[in-house]
Amino acid sequence: MENLVGKWGAIPIKDLKNRELNIFVHPNDLESLDKLEQPVNLIIDFESDYLKLKINNSFSIRLKPAIVQEAQKPEYFINDKVKTINSQGFFELGIIKDYYWHLKSNKYIYLLEVNGKMKSRRYYAEDLEIDNNN
Repeated sequence: MENLVGKWGAIPIKDLKNRELNIFVHPNDLESLDKLEQPVNLIIDFESDYLKLKINNSFSIRLKPAIVQEAQKPEYFINDKVKTINSQGFFELGIIKDYYWHLKSNKYIYLLEVNGKMKSRRYYAEDLEIDNNN
C-alpha cells in the first residue's frame, strides 16, 4: 500500500457521507466525513492498515484500502469556477458540481451549475477552462 502514496484515490463518497461504510473509516476520523467534497483525493500516507487521503488544505481522512481505488488526477475539482462555450457559441461561466470517470471514453465527465441551475449537458475537460477572473 505504501506504493500508492502520492497517487490519487477514488472513494465511494456518497456511501461514506451516508455513513454506510463507517467500518472502513478510522474511528478517530468519523467526524471528518462531513468535510468530504471530492470523489477523488490525493493519497498522502499509509499508516497502520489505513490510507491517509488529503480531503482539503486543513483535513485528511484515513480509510481502509478496500474502498479506495487508484485513479487519475481530475483536471478540475468540485467548486472550481470554469468557462465554456454554450450551444449558441457564447461564453458561459459555471461551477463544477460533480464529476465521474467515463469508462468507455477513459476520461472524466464534469457536471456544471450555471446561473444557479444544473446543466443537463455533460462536459469533458477539453470543453472547459479555468475562469481566472473569479
